[in-house]
Amino acid sequence: MAISGLSITGRPFALWPATLQVMPGGVLDAGFGRFFVGVLITNNGGSAWPAAEVHLSTRGRQILAAAGISVGDGLSAGDGAALNQTASGEWISIPALANGASRAVYFKFDVSKATVGAHTLEIEGRDPAVPATLLKASTSLFVSRTTTSGTQRALSSVCDKGTLTAAPTAITMDQELFRRVLARARAVAGTPPPGIRTAAETERVRQRLKAVLCGGLDELLRDSRGVAAGAAARVGLGRAQHLLHGSHRSARPDSDSGWERGLERHRRDWK
Repeated sequence: MAISGLSITGRPFALWPATLQVMPGGVLDAGFGRFFVGVLITNNGGSAWPAAEVHLSTRGRQILAAAGISVGDGLSAGDGAALNQTASGEWISIPALANGASRAVYFKFDVSKATVGAHTLEIEGRDPAVPATLLKASTSLFVSRTTTSGTQRALSSVCDKGTLTAAPTAITMDQELFRRVLARARAVAGTPPPGIRTAAETERVRQRLKAVLCGGLDELLRDSRGVAAGAAARVGLGRAQHLLHGSHRSARPDSDSGWERGLERHRRDWK
């Protein structure tokens, strides 16, 4: 029997693939490039669904292509395990759903060349046993673009409602959280865990982080060796202050007073 009552609950939300963290507001930012985009599928048909499947409609793909959004079909074994999802080509499997129940499905989008604004996301669902009967549902998909200005030491984010510009004078971040972000970035990049750094290695890191903090983020991101560091820097830019002023023997400050002295030096450099 064909399914009925396919709907989308809420707005689509973007997951950063390296950490599976939801982007702020769930918005896709073209500055980050590739995302998993989650869509919450709900059965509002009045009766339970058997196992079903969904995909992007032909019209939906055309709309996304016109907006500069590239779609990736299929999932690797690792992606499927992380997302708890299986797919056959462009069709994503949905387990049986009771009436009123929901299930998140994920699509792979590359928005690095996307047009900023609100775009239409249209999907189709079906019972594989009745493949000719298709149900459609659509919603809005929001794309923004964040850029940096080295000369103005500012960040600007453009979306469908306007432009937000921020010029922070100081940024702080939880130390342990930033260590986890760096560890994850190293794992994604395939680099080994850090050991005891030499003075020369520390100086190289110090100069690279100084470039980030003083407006060189775009240059760092263009350097293929800086991809992992750049991703971590976008997630927690201000937390890099410690490495800029820290010891080459350890990423942890020796004392609170030493950490405060490092911050004070950074504040003077920033002015």
